Amino acid sequence: MAEPVALKYRAFISYSHADTPQAKWLHRGLEEFRIDGDLVGRETKNGAVPKTLKPIFRDRDDFTAGHTLTEQTLAALDDSAALIVICSPAAVNSHYVNEEIRLFKSRHPKRQGMPLIVDGRPGDPERECFPSALKFKVEAKGASARSRSSCSLPMPGRRATASRPLSPRSSPVAPSASGGERQRCGTA
Repeated sequence: MAEPVALKYRAFISYSHADTPQAKWLHRGLEEFRIDGDLVGRETKNGAVPKTLKPIFRDRDDFTAGHTLTEQTLAALDDSAALIVICSPAAVNSHYVNEEIRLFKSRHPKRQGMPLIVDGRPGDPERECFPSALKFKVEAKGASARSRSSCSLPMPGRRATASRPLSPRSSPVAPSASGGERQRCGTA
């Protein structure tokens, strides 16, 4: 088995600046989270289980008027083990969120990604929350393929729910509106 590559960040949080309160809440919660002592040090396919999840990258500066990502942002994307996308109608309309997803998927197809719905509903024409790069496969050269995928970031065993919006005061796991099985990311 190949040795895991040491990366600077455990995750990169991609979000629209309209979702800054949720991004700050998530960033703080992840970086303050302490892993149970019984798990710390256990070997996994990704290396030993750490004591904490930090550091997590969250862009702290507004983007300039241009439509390109900064070198710092690109370096952080490349140096992150996972991508967390804060999904909302604002994220759908964010060029930067879409670009971060597209670049992460094209440059690191084997790394995990996790969508976190804070507002909106997948597939709802008026309240769509998944940016287009999240809904389509991305080819190695970074172009979106025409084939839809069920949140084409590699997300084994992870589920997303759109039953209610998330806020910094609510739980990150919400039951489905019917009380039954949660929807798989991007399915009807």
